Amino acid sequence: RAEAERSGAVVLATFQDRRFFTARIRRRYERLARDAALVGALGVGMPSEPGECVRGAALSPDDGLAGEWDVVVGPHFARAFVARDRDRGVADMDRRFAYHLTYDRAKVAEAARPLLERIIRSS
Repeated sequence: RAEAERSGAVVLATFQDRRFFTARIRRRYERLARDAALVGALGVGMPSEPGECVRGAALSPDDGLAGEWDVVVGPHFARAFVARDRDRGVADMDRRFAYHLTYDRAKVAEAARPLLERIIRSS
């Protein structure tokens, strides 16, 4: 959906740890960033520019966002997927998540705010 919005799109995502921001995902986010207003990626160990034109923010391991997988897309088509890791520290295939998907514009803005704040602070 963010690709369809082109120049107005905002995409913010958490990846828990930099290692999950793989080369394949980096290429996808770089493609989005060519036309989008803002594309950001957050995670423990994430550099300030994890890909060309992609804004990054390093999270502290004890930051609450470090336990989440979030994707927030807006502003024209508001959507947020937020998943909190319920089983941190177990094998990847055994992990369980509590999650929420919303298209409610106010909730999407609420989900985007802490991600955007951390990206701004890391600039």
